[in-house]
Amino acid sequence: MSRFFSLAWFHLKIFSKNSYFVSLAITSTLALLFIEYIVAYASNLTLTSQSWLRAAIFGLWNCGTTAAGCISFQRHRGTLPYLLNHRVSDAVSLAAVVAPAAIFGLLCFPLAMLVGSILGFPLTFTPQFVLGVIGLWLGALVLDFLIASIFVLTRHAMVYEDLLTLPLLLLSGLYTLPTAFAPITKLANWFLPIALPIKWLLGNEPISWLTFSQFAVCLLISGGISYVLAHYLLNKAKQTGRLGVVI
Repeated sequence: MSRFFSLAWFHLKIFSKNSYFVSLAITSTLALLFIEYIVAYASNLTLTSQSWLRAAIFGLWNCGTTAAGCISFQRHRGTLPYLLNHRVSDAVSLAAVVAPAAIFGLLCFPLAMLVGSILGFPLTFTPQFVLGVIGLWLGALVLDFLIASIFVLTRHAMVYEDLLTLPLLLLSGLYTLPTAFAPITKLANWFLPIALPIKWLLGNEPISWLTFSQFAVCLLISGGISYVLAHYLLNKAKQTGRLGVVI
């Protein structure tokens, strides 16, 4: 475990020095925050805490989906085969590579708080907020691991990165969908580990023993599937020589 944390810290330092990842966290959070503010101002609506929370959630997940881009980034640097051929298992090495994506996304919350308070959004801090942020980070971390595992097999990972952002957020309840989609959003609580934390943060679902147990089961199942799939796909990538393919 200590080896994993030291590897993740190493990659986090590299991650933070890349201007793309830094600017993405800032622009994705502030863009949605300003849109929420403009819509509320133009429609003469009352500012709510949900608006800055949506911006922070969007920013964290947008950073998280760079788990796909991280694979392309390391592949084009020519370092991916070396990062995944380590003394620790391949799956742990891959998790250390993509963990900074979710860790860096946590900065979107204080950023949204700061700018939101300047714009006049009310700030609320409750135990449900704290648990929601922790749950969202854990769920994003598991999904980042799964995403990165899948995109190890393709050199076009960065191209597909944006396709993962909005669809998964909408299914997870970032915005209210038409009632026809209600069964799908309910089902998402079981297979998307970011769904319930998003609903906790926005106040759409209370934290209870039932929802907490549901989240824990979803997280464990998703984590187990991610680990097994990562182990299989990484072996497949090595057998086909795709780790070093850059063109």
